[in-house]
Amino acid sequence: MKINKKYILIAVVIIIAIVMISVYNKNNDNTTTNKENILQNKELRDNKSADEINRLWKEDILYLGKKLNSKHKNMYHSISKKEYESEVQLIIDDLPNLTDMGKIIKIKELVAKIGDGHTAVIENMEVKSFPVKLMIFEDGLYVINTIDEYKEILGTKLIKIGNEPIDGVIKRMGKMISRDNEVQLLMGTLNYIVNANFLLEYGFIDDINNGDFVFETLDGEEISKKLVSIRNIRNRKWLSIASKYSGLINMSYVKNGNQPYWFEYLPEHNLVYFQYNACINNKENPINDFTNKLLKFVEENNVVKFIFDMRFNGGGDSRVIEPLINAITKNKKINKENNLFVVIGKHTYSSAILNSLALKQKTNAILIGEPTGGKPNHYGEIKTFDLPNTGLTIQYSTKYFKHSNNEEDSIYPDIRIKYDFKDFIKGIDPAMEAILSK
Repeated sequence: MKINKKYILIAVVIIIAIVMISVYNKNNDNTTTNKENILQNKELRDNKSADEINRLWKEDILYLGKKLNSKHKNMYHSISKKEYESEVQLIIDDLPNLTDMGKIIKIKELVAKIGDGHTAVIENMEVKSFPVKLMIFEDGLYVINTIDEYKEILGTKLIKIGNEPIDGVIKRMGKMISRDNEVQLLMGTLNYIVNANFLLEYGFIDDINNGDFVFETLDGEEISKKLVSIRNIRNRKWLSIASKYSGLINMSYVKNGNQPYWFEYLPEHNLVYFQYNACINNKENPINDFTNKLLKFVEENNVVKFIFDMRFNGGGDSRVIEPLINAITKNKKINKENNLFVVIGKHTYSSAILNSLALKQKTNAILIGEPTGGKPNHYGEIKTFDLPNTGLTIQYSTKYFKHSNNEEDSIYPDIRIKYDFKDFIKGIDPAMEAILSK
């Protein structure tokens, strides 16, 4: 279908964004939203002195700590109150020397020190971004989407921004990423390394309107490119890597990323492939009806292997898929070792972590893939509040989920898979290859 070619590989990001928007709207605990803040209202900012503006920032920073202390499930589980207050004072003392973006970064770094991947700062501001979408592979970050003007960098590896190697960019920017583990740190940084506002503040670019990037082709040739940053980047027409490498169009784990859940039957392998991309109930294809249809198909057909793929599932409501998990647990046909496989990866997060853990504990499934982007035991069920003067939104956890006696930083697969870009563009899924070899 045409829609798959156009939105392939970015649809999962869209699904996660929809989930996050719905969570935000549901759980914002502000009675009103103050639009008259010093970040969004230039006139208001211009009518105040530097001292007055810094006083408003200080008020917000102190308000942040007070509010989190009363609202977060356990604010000081990783950082002591004394350490937190010391960090706060350092930021307040430095306010006169910081730009607005510098202040935002400091607050993000402060909240990241809480050590909870669900507790974070949402900027709520208009930004300029470079028209590049990246995907992580074993040997680096590759361009999977861009715009037509830069089609020559499609499928290349990003190796440098300005004069800084990409590893250095990730290391410096990673300090502001709220995370449960190192996988989540890397995933979170991807959102900022194409953000011109942040890149400018860190000194990786000299002009918010453009930046120097260096890419590497599969043949090892370096391409230096000056990219122009764009506002409202979502409205641009994107060019997909599928337009360059048609072999990956029909690869199961990327071809229907725009659907929260779906399945197909591979008769040559007596295999049902079920992909669960987001923990949400699709009203156009209600989960209860879908589950019944899937189970009926398994019962009426020669199904030997069953794949439950959550490698791109960023979370939502863990209860959505529980009826299917319970049914699989009782299904003697597929709940056997070397018959049932669960695919996990660095995008597997939040409620998808809980679902993966349930399958690991309740069934004979073999977990295959990469370590997950979140911990089995973690803080979650988020709510939000806004800082009154700056309008920054603070997302925070209200519950602690303990589902494992092991305090691991991730769910680790039984079979570790490495994703190679050269295999990817050929349409080779290493997880599927490993499963079929069993």
